[in-house]
Amino acid sequence: MEKVQSGLYTDYKWSREHIAAGGFYPLYLLAEWGLQEQSGMSRSRGAGKGLTNLQLHIKLDRGVQLITALGSPLQWVDRDYAVMAVGSLRNDLKRQAILQLQLEGRASGQHSVLQLYWSYRDDYWVQVMTPAVRLHLQFSNHTSVLVPAMDTKVDKYLRMLQNPLLLERAFKLFERGKARQGEDLICRRADEMLLCALRWNDAELLKEAEWMYALARQWSETYAVSLQA
Repeated sequence: MEKVQSGLYTDYKWSREHIAAGGFYPLYLLAEWGLQEQSGMSRSRGAGKGLTNLQLHIKLDRGVQLITALGSPLQWVDRDYAVMAVGSLRNDLKRQAILQLQLEGRASGQHSVLQLYWSYRDDYWVQVMTPAVRLHLQFSNHTSVLVPAMDTKVDKYLRMLQNPLLLERAFKLFERGKARQGEDLICRRADEMLLCALRWNDAELLKEAEWMYALARQWSETYAVSLQA
């Protein structure tokens, strides 16, 4: 679901569009955002330089739990209302975050899950709040939804946004003198990224895998030297 509102481009994608009526765990929502391409007249007035204090507001419907968020820190305002502070946008690169949700069972049919809206300050330091977008999911009793494949794009960014946490675990292993375990942890993850890159013909995943292999070698060599010193 793509939206362009007040200079901000947003897109939302579920890991699965149809889920079992009895409830499904885990369920992921990919949020993607970036700067809207400006017209020549807008650029001449200085618009499109960037957005600051950008926040994603998340309001959960009844029976929906937000388990965790990847990509930016999450702050709870109320039991069913959280805010993700994503910083600033000053270039044409898109950014992503993943929300992991757990849903109670529903009757078969389409049901609302949550509402999302954004707040930020624009080029002229004016506070902007976008209209809320309500996201729905299709619940079904059909057996085909019990083991559906995850959306490829959501799967990709889920893996990439999990990598910083995995690298943090690996770094702690290196610090405790368990360099082999730390290296193996990173290389196994790099293997996964490489396989996905080849399966999906994805250059970004290939670059991520190559970077992780290089990082594993670098950390191994660095800690090998420090142990010999």
